[in-house]
Amino acid sequence: MKKFVSILLVLTILTLSTTGAFASTTYNSRGSNAMKPSILANKTLTREETSQIESEIATLNNYHIDTSIIKRVNMTARGNEYILNYKNVDEKVIIESSDDESLTVIASDGKKSNVISFTKDGSIILDGHKIQTSQEYQMDTNTAVMPTGTVYKSVKSLSPYGSLTPSDYNKYLTSGKQNRYLGQALNSLTITALAAIIGLFHPYLGIAVTLSGVAQGVYNVLVAVNPRTQYLGCTYTTYTAGASDYKYINKFYANRECTGTYRRAISYEHFIIY
Repeated sequence: MKKFVSILLVLTILTLSTTGAFASTTYNSRGSNAMKPSILANKTLTREETSQIESEIATLNNYHIDTSIIKRVNMTARGNEYILNYKNVDEKVIIESSDDESLTVIASDGKKSNVISFTKDGSIILDGHKIQTSQEYQMDTNTAVMPTGTVYKSVKSLSPYGSLTPSDYNKYLTSGKQNRYLGQALNSLTITALAAIIGLFHPYLGIAVTLSGVAQGVYNVLVAVNPRTQYLGCTYTTYTAGASDYKYINKFYANRECTGTYRRAISYEHFIIY
């Protein structure tokens, strides 16, 4: 019975990760989306200014930009500049436009810049190019059809759920391969842009906080291998701890064939089906 539930969950993930249907996703993190006094460099704000910054931070977070790494906010006549600190790299993010259907930001690190549009349906348009996906997967048993209308809650994290340990996830379930056509060379991307693209991969959809570290690690390894590649490949192997807890071992490559040098990252997911 547990195996059957796991199969159904995987099919749900693979189907709904591109649509967002019937899914409620949260994530675990030590970071916070609350506005920290330090990011304003001790500036005195009006109530309206404070409200606007808090609203913009919430909007960025809703579209899976890691607001936990905001280093400071620069208030300018053009608008607020959010400085994201990726360890040894700072990137400036400006909200260009925002409404109920989409968010468009400009991310720059002083050398390169990207215009990133996030749409309500989960798509990302990078510098005018819609990021495309291809996916292959296989399972170690016959697949089953997920009943329509299934509702689940997903808790995602880069660490094991609850009291579980990495070794508890010891049952192989499935493996797969995906790739993204970037539309431009990898070395022309900001870390913010790459983090957004990685956020489209199964199983990262829905993780914002701490995904920035994954993105920087992937960038540093792959740009040294093939800086002009226009493809980001990813393989994942899924292990379970019981019927509701999943561990994904992900390997990122600088080609769509998923060969050669890779950067490994591990993530976890806990499901509750209603």
